[in-house]
Amino acid sequence: MKEMLSSTSRRRITLLNLLFVMLDKIDLESLAQRLHTSKKTVLTDIEFFQENWPEIVSIDYNTTTGISLTEAKNQTIQSIYTDFLQDSLEFQLLEGIFFNPNQSGRYWEKQLFISTSSLYRMSLRMEKVLKNHGILLQKNPYNLVATDEKQFRNFFKIYFSEAYGVKRWPFDFMQSQLLTLVRQISADFSLEINEIQVYDYSFRLAVMLIRTQQGHIVTHKYTPEQLGLSEYQELFDYYIQQLPSDYRQLFNKGSRSRDDFIQTILWWKFAWDNQEEANRIRRAANQLIDQVSYESDIPIDDFSRHRVKNSFLSAYLSHKIYQGPKFMLYNRSHFSRLSIETAYPFFSSVFKNCLQELQKSHRITWISNYHDEILAKLMIEWENLPILIEGQRDTVRIGVFSDLGKVHAQSIANYLSRLFINRANMEVMNSDYFAAKPCDVPSFDIYAANYQMSNVPPEKLVIIEDIPTYRNIAGLRIEIEKQRKANVQKSLIEYTTNQSRRYSA
Repeated sequence: MKEMLSSTSRRRITLLNLLFVMLDKIDLESLAQRLHTSKKTVLTDIEFFQENWPEIVSIDYNTTTGISLTEAKNQTIQSIYTDFLQDSLEFQLLEGIFFNPNQSGRYWEKQLFISTSSLYRMSLRMEKVLKNHGILLQKNPYNLVATDEKQFRNFFKIYFSEAYGVKRWPFDFMQSQLLTLVRQISADFSLEINEIQVYDYSFRLAVMLIRTQQGHIVTHKYTPEQLGLSEYQELFDYYIQQLPSDYRQLFNKGSRSRDDFIQTILWWKFAWDNQEEANRIRRAANQLIDQVSYESDIPIDDFSRHRVKNSFLSAYLSHKIYQGPKFMLYNRSHFSRLSIETAYPFFSSVFKNCLQELQKSHRITWISNYHDEILAKLMIEWENLPILIEGQRDTVRIGVFSDLGKVHAQSIANYLSRLFINRANMEVMNSDYFAAKPCDVPSFDIYAANYQMSNVPPEKLVIIEDIPTYRNIAGLRIEIEKQRKANVQKSLIEYTTNQSRRYSA
C-alpha cells in the first residue's frame, strides 16, 4: 500500500526497510543506487529519521565503513511505520471518507489544509491503488464504493489494526466492550487466540458495526441455519447485547444484518465451500507438518501439531475471504521470516521446499504467498522449536591444551564446558603434544591453548590466558558460532543437492 503515498514517503519507507534487514553496513553510493536517487537525498532522508524518531532508531553513517541502523533496546521500529500511516495525508483522507462519506472536495481541502490541485493529485494516486483492492474512490462527493463488501471490510480491518494497534482506538465507542466480547467468543468456541488476535478481532467487529450502520450488508453463500448454528441463537442474542448500545438495534432477529453479524464473528465457518474442501486442506496441513518434521528430523508433539495445523488453516481461510496483502506498510511476518532464515537456515530451507511440494501436490497455487506468515506462526506454535533446532546442530569439538599440564587443561575444560553447554565438547589433551609433529596432533574443530601452537592450523587456534579472560571467552564464542554455522551450511548444501537429485530423477 505504500504506492498510495507520495514519492518521498515511498522512498523513505524503502530506505527504512533496507536498513532494517541489513546484517552488515552498506555504503552510501550503493544505497543511493538501490533507491534510484542521489547520495544527497539519502543523507537528507537519514536526517529525517534521526530528527523524528531518535528514541527509536539510530542510523550510523561513516564515510569509510558505510551506513547501519540500530533499534533502541526498549523500542520497536513498528512505531515508525504506524506514524507514517497516521501522518500520511493519503491515509487521513482514506480514513476520513470511511467514517464520513459523501463530503465535497472543498470539505476535505479544509480538513486536510491542502489545495485543490494537491487533493486532485492525491485522489488520482489513491484511486489507482484502491481499485486494485476492489474499492472505487468516487469524487464530489467523496465516497468509497465496495465491489466486494467482504474485501472492503478486511482491507479496513487491516488498516485500522496496523495504524492503531493495541494502544489507540479511532471509533466512537469503547474498545473494551468489544475486547470483552471477543474473549467471550473465543472461550465459547475454543478459538485459542492470542492477545494480538483479540485486538485484531475487535477491529473486525468495529468495521462491521460502522458498515452496517451505513447500510452495507454482506450476503454469504450459506445462512447460519444451513451451517447448523440454530442451537446458538440465544448465545448470539447475548453477544448482540454486549455490543455498544447505539448499534444493538441493527441486528434484530430475522434481519439480514443479524446473519451478517453471526458471519462476522464466526467468519471461518462460512469460508469453507464444503466439507470435502475442509477435509482436503486439513490433510494438506498434516502432510506439511509430517514432511517438515521428517526432513528436519525434529519431533512434534500432538498439542503443537494441533496449533500449527490451525495456523495453516487460518492462513488458508483468510486468503479465501481476502486476497490482498495482510499489511499496509509494516510486513511483520516478512521481517520475522528474514530473522528465522538468518538464525535457522537449514530448517528454513526444509520448510520452503516442503511448502513448495505441498503447493504442487494439492494444487494450492497461492499458498507460497503465505510462506512468511506460516513460517513465523510455525516458530511460535511448535513448542520449543528453537531449542529443538539448536539441539540438532552438531556440537563443536574443542581440544584443550596447556603448557602447565593436564590438570590445568582439565580445569579450563571444566570451566568452558559450563559456558558452552550443548554447543561444544571439550577434550583435554596431555602436554605431550607441546612439541609434537602436526601429523601427530589429533584433529579438532578448534584448538584452545594457553600457548602458541605451531603444529596446528592457525585459523583454528584460539589463545586463552591461564585464567580465561572475558575477551578470551568472547573470542572463543565467536569461533564456536562460526564453526556451528559452517556445519549448518554444510548440511544445507547436502540437503539442497539431494533435493535437486530427487527432482531431476
